[in-house]
Amino acid sequence: MKNLSFLVEFAKVGIDKITKYNNFNCAAKSNTLPDYTFEHIHSDYKKSLINALIDLKNVFLSKNFSELIILGNEDINLIKNFIDKMGCIQRVVVVFNHYEEVDQKNIDFLRDYCNKKNIRLEIDFFNFNFYSQTEIIYRRYRTDNKTLILITNLVEHLDDPIPLMRLIKNILLLNLENEAILGSVVRKTDYLDIPENKSHYREWAIKEMIELLLSLGFNLDQVYEDENSSLLVTRFNAKRYDKFVWKYFNTDVNKSYFIVTTEHAGIEKTGGIGSYVEELYKLLSDIVQVVFIDTSNSLFEVCIKNNVLHHKLFFDDKTSTKLVNLDYISEIVSAPNYSYLVYEFIYYLNYYFQIKVIELQDYLALGFRTIQAKKAGLLQEEIIIRTCAHGNNMYVVTKNQELVHPQNLMLINFEKYVLENCDEFTSPSNYLKNIYKDYGIDTSKCKVVRYGFNERLLNDIQPRYNLKQIEELVFIGKLNKVKGFDVFADAVMQLIKNNKLGSVKRVKIYAPYHHSNDEIREKYTRLCNEIQVVHEYVSREKLVKILLETDQSLYIYPSRADNYSYAILEAMIYAQQFLITNAGGHVEIIPEKYHDKILFSPNDESLARRIEDIIRLSSKERSLLYAEIKRDVANNIKIENNKTIKYMHELLKAVSDSDIKSYKFPNKSDITVIIPVYNTELTQVKDAIYSINVQTTKPKEVIVVDDGSEYEYSIKLKELVEKESKFTYQFIRQSNKGLPGARNTALKICKTKYIFDLDSDDCLHPEYISLTNAYLEKFPQIISCTVCCKHFGEYEDVQKISFNNSEYHHSIQTYALGSVVNSFSPAYTVFRTEDLYKIGGWDDSDKSAWEDWSLGLHLTCIGYRMEIIPITYYYYRIRQNSMLRTFSMYPRYLRMIRNNILLPKFESYVRYVLLRTLQDNFAMCSKYLILNGYKISARSIGFKIYMRLYGITEFLVNKYPFIKRLYIKIKALLKKLVKTFIRK
Repeated sequence: MKNLSFLVEFAKVGIDKITKYNNFNCAAKSNTLPDYTFEHIHSDYKKSLINALIDLKNVFLSKNFSELIILGNEDINLIKNFIDKMGCIQRVVVVFNHYEEVDQKNIDFLRDYCNKKNIRLEIDFFNFNFYSQTEIIYRRYRTDNKTLILITNLVEHLDDPIPLMRLIKNILLLNLENEAILGSVVRKTDYLDIPENKSHYREWAIKEMIELLLSLGFNLDQVYEDENSSLLVTRFNAKRYDKFVWKYFNTDVNKSYFIVTTEHAGIEKTGGIGSYVEELYKLLSDIVQVVFIDTSNSLFEVCIKNNVLHHKLFFDDKTSTKLVNLDYISEIVSAPNYSYLVYEFIYYLNYYFQIKVIELQDYLALGFRTIQAKKAGLLQEEIIIRTCAHGNNMYVVTKNQELVHPQNLMLINFEKYVLENCDEFTSPSNYLKNIYKDYGIDTSKCKVVRYGFNERLLNDIQPRYNLKQIEELVFIGKLNKVKGFDVFADAVMQLIKNNKLGSVKRVKIYAPYHHSNDEIREKYTRLCNEIQVVHEYVSREKLVKILLETDQSLYIYPSRADNYSYAILEAMIYAQQFLITNAGGHVEIIPEKYHDKILFSPNDESLARRIEDIIRLSSKERSLLYAEIKRDVANNIKIENNKTIKYMHELLKAVSDSDIKSYKFPNKSDITVIIPVYNTELTQVKDAIYSINVQTTKPKEVIVVDDGSEYEYSIKLKELVEKESKFTYQFIRQSNKGLPGARNTALKICKTKYIFDLDSDDCLHPEYISLTNAYLEKFPQIISCTVCCKHFGEYEDVQKISFNNSEYHHSIQTYALGSVVNSFSPAYTVFRTEDLYKIGGWDDSDKSAWEDWSLGLHLTCIGYRMEIIPITYYYYRIRQNSMLRTFSMYPRYLRMIRNNILLPKFESYVRYVLLRTLQDNFAMCSKYLILNGYKISARSIGFKIYMRLYGITEFLVNKYPFIKRLYIKIKALLKKLVKTFIRK
C-alpha cells in the first residue's frame, strides 16, 4: 500500500476532466462496442485484487463497518473473501450491473453463507449508466450506519462513469466515516489504442484515474498498484467538498433550484427575461442558481464574477460547436441552437449539485432536449422541470401583428413541446396564458405565478409630496411599434401642434439606438426636429437610479403587448410620475381603481389626452395620486412575492417528499430486430451482427431478410449469419422487393411486442435495445422511439469511433412540417408491432427512398405519438453509393404525397408543392447569407470567416454605443450604395 502524497503532485485538478468529449480523462481510445460476454476477469486480475484486500485487511478490520455495499461485481468468491475479512458487518448489499448473467447457484450459495453469519443480504440488478437508475439504488439502500463500498471491475464497463461516481459520492456523504474501495484495471501509460480486454470501454492509467477522482471532489487516502490492477481507497469530506465546489463554480454546493437562461440583467443589457432572472435570484438567493447559456460565447469571466454558471465550465468553443451541430444546416433549421448543450451542461452539473428543480424558459425552447432526457431516464425522474412562460416566438410576432417567419416554424414546435411536456408550466399573467390557449397550446396545467420582485428597496421608497412641474417626457422601451414608439412620437407631435405641452421642454428616450423600420426612423427624425431630444441607452441598474432621483419627468410606457413587464413594476415603485398603456398584462399589475387615471389606450390621441390631464394637475394633486399608487403597488408586490416564495419552496419539498418514481430497466426485451440485406459488404454486415451480439439486453429474435442479393453472395451471407450470430434468428431469402418490402416480410412473421429495423451496414450501441425497450414499456401511449446517431466513414473501424465524430440529433414529431422536415422517425426506430401491422407497415408500393419518413407522416396523420431519446446510441455508416444518395427524388415526393392520408391525394399534392417551396427557401438560407435583403454566396466570401467577424462586430456593437451608432451609419450607407449599383 502506497501513500498518495507523491502521486497527486502531478494532478491538475479541474472539472474539465469529466466530460465524454475528453474521454473522461483517459488518454487511450475508447472501445465503441465492448463485448460483455467476453471472459473479462482474468486470473491475474483476481489474484491482484485478493492481494490488495489482504493488504487492506488491517486497515478496515479496526473500523467496524456495519454496512457493506458491493457494486457491479459478479465474482461471488471475491465477495465471500471480502466479507470474511470484515468484522462487524450486519448487512451486505450486492448490486449487479443489469447485463450480468450471474449463476443462480452462486447467488444461493452467497445467501446461505450470509444467513450462517447472521448477515442480511440484499441482491439487485440495475443499469449503472443512467442517473435515474443510480438514484433508485441510493434511495433504496442509503443508511446512516457506517458503510464501506466496494467497486471492482465496474467502472471500465461503463460508457459513462459519472452516474456511478455520483452514487458513490452521495453514499459517502451520508456519514463522514464512510469509505469506498475502487478497484480498476491498470493500463500501461504508453498504450493509447482501444483496450485489449474486449469487455472494457476504456482503461485508465493509475495517474489518470487519480486525476479524474480528484477532479470529481474525492479524497484519496491510499492506493494499491501492481501490473494488473489498482485499488484506491477514497472518502468524502463534506466541508472540503463545499470548498472544492466553491473554488470551481463560485457558488454554494447546496443550491437546488437551477434557472437556465440566455439572458441576465446583471450580466448584460437585456429585456424582461433577464430582469426576471436577476430579480428571482435576489428574492431566493439561498436556493437559486443561474445557468447562463451564452450564445455569444464571450461572457464567461463576467458570469463567474457574478456567481452565474457559464456553459464553458465544461465545454470549450470547439466542443460547443460539436454539441449544437453548427456544421449541419439541418440541425440549425430544425432545432434551436444550444438545446443539446443545455442538457449536457445540466447532466454534468447534476454530479456536483443536488438539483431538485430545473427552470427553463419557453423562448427559444432551450430545454426541450432536457425534457426528452428526463423522460428517458437520463436524468433522475425526481427532478422537477418547470417552464416559466415569458413569451415564445408566436407571442413575439403577435405583438408585431405579423406571422411567424418560415425559418422559425420548427422552433415554435419546440417551444410548444417544452410547454406541454414539462412538469410545471407557469405564466406570470392570465393575458399570456390566454394567448397560448388561442395558439392551440395545451394550458390545462398552466398556473399563474407572478414574477418575483426585489423587496429590499420597497421599504426605502418614500413618495414625494412636493413634485415640481413636469419638464420632460420620457419614453421607455425600444424604437419599434411593439413598444409603442410610434404612439409616443405621434402623441408628442400632436401636443406640440396644439400647443398643449405646457411646461414640457424636452423629450428623453431610454432605448437601444436601433430603429426597427423606415416609418419609425421617420417619426424619430420628425420628433428631433420639433423638440429637444436626449437619447441614451442605459443599463437596468442605471435606469432605476434615474427613476429614483428625478421628479420633473413623466415616464411613459406605451408598449402594446408586454405580458408582465418589470419596466412597469419599476415605474410604479421607483418613478415619481408615469403613464402606462392599458394593453397586454399591464392591466393585471395595476390596481383597478387607478386605471382611469394612469392608463391610456394604445393610440396617440388617448396618450395625448392623458399627458394633458396629468400636466394640468397641481403639484399637490399629482403628489397625492402617485404616493397612493406607490403604497398600494408596494403592498401588492409583497403579497405576490410571498406567494412566489411559497410556491418555489413547495416545489423543492415535493422533490424531497416524492416516492421512488424512476423506472427500473427490464432484464429481458420483447424486441425483434430485422436486418434487410441487399449485396451489402459482408464485413459491414459482420459489424452489424456483432453490435447485436454485444447488446446488454438481448433481442428476443433477429430476422435477416436477403432481399434478392446475388446467389453466391446469399450463400456467403447465410454462412456469416450462422457463424457469427449469438442470438436466435431466422434467415429468409426472397426476390428483390426493395427495403420497405423486405421490412414488411419480416413484419408479417414477427411475434414480439416491438420491432426494430437495423440497416445492414450500421451498428447499435450496446445499450440501444435496453434503453428503447424500457422506454416503450414505460410509455404505452407512445408508438415508437428512437435515438440520435453518430456518423462514421464507409471503411472506418466501428470500434474506434471518436466522441467527436459528427452527430445528427433528431427533433420531435410535427405533422404540419412533416412533409419537408423529417421530424418523425428515422430508419433506426423501435415500433409497437401490433400498431405497425394495423397500417400495413412500410409503404412498399415502390422501391424509392424516404420510406421511414413517409411512415412517420402516415402514423402522425392517424394520431400516433413518437419520441426521441437525446443520446447518440446509433452508429450510421456514411456510404457514397447508398440508396439515399442514388435514388431519384421524384418518386420520394410521390411517396410523401401518398402517405398524407388526412387529405385527398390531389389536395395533398397541392399542399406538398407549397411546402416543398418552403423547404427550398430553407435550403437557400443554408447556401446564401441574406444581408439587407440581398443574396450573397456564402462560399464567395468565406462563410466561416464571415461568421466569426460578424460575431466580433455584434459583440462590439452591443458593448459600445458609439460603435453601434457608427455601425448603423455604415450599414445604411452600404445599403444605399448597393441599391445605386443595382439601378445602374
